[in-house]
Amino acid sequence: MSLNSIGSLSNRKKIINTLKAADIDFRNLVSVYQVHGNRVVDTADFDVSALEKEKADGIVTNSCG
Repeated sequence: MSLNSIGSLSNRKKIINTLKAADIDFRNLVSVYQVHGNRVVDTADFDVSALEKEKADGIVTNSCG
């Protein structure tokens, strides 16, 4: 799954800014979610290496504490 398939660009930017504001290290993930409007769908098969390369441009996640 590509990060490009996760929501619109504006939604991805809003989400990543929220993660940064919450001081979440979005490079270390437990679960990754795909956003569909107000619904959040678990996508456990997300390609974390792609996420690392693209600096998590638009994901909702649980942080790896």
